[in-house]
Amino acid sequence: MTSVTTLYDDSPYKGSGNLTREQFLFYEMRTTAKLMKTGIDDAQIIESIIADNLFQYPTEKSLKKMASVCVKRLHLLEDQSLIAAMARMKQQVAGEGTYYGGITDMDDLRANLAENCVPEAFMDMDIFDYQVFLDTRRTMMAQYIREYYESLA
Repeated sequence: MTSVTTLYDDSPYKGSGNLTREQFLFYEMRTTAKLMKTGIDDAQIIESIIADNLFQYPTEKSLKKMASVCVKRLHLLEDQSLIAAMARMKQQVAGEGTYYGGITDMDDLRANLAENCVPEAFMDMDIFDYQVFLDTRRTMMAQYIREYYESLA
């Protein structure tokens, strides 16, 4: 069995608490990934996010902080195809190409989301819907666990 210390020592995130303490930031990551795919540099990405308030945050300071976190996280992926997949998920299920995995239509996506207790509406949510996302997912997970345990009887 692997110890917690070994897992920590082997973690690529060791010493980068500023990257892992924030929530997943799906909307922000997707927005940043789209900007990265245009080929502009990191400073221009952050400037664009701030200038257009793309994350809809109340202060420039919070915008700059989260934009920097998203850029750093996407660079940690070290794989341009993953960044592209994050930016093009909706295009794939709309039949505009296969970029990531075998999910090629909305029925497959709906089934995958349900299997993983992810609310279908998450693709249209933004940062202001984060609590709704968490509450909905928590309910879905409780139902999934309940159905599983009831099937054991």
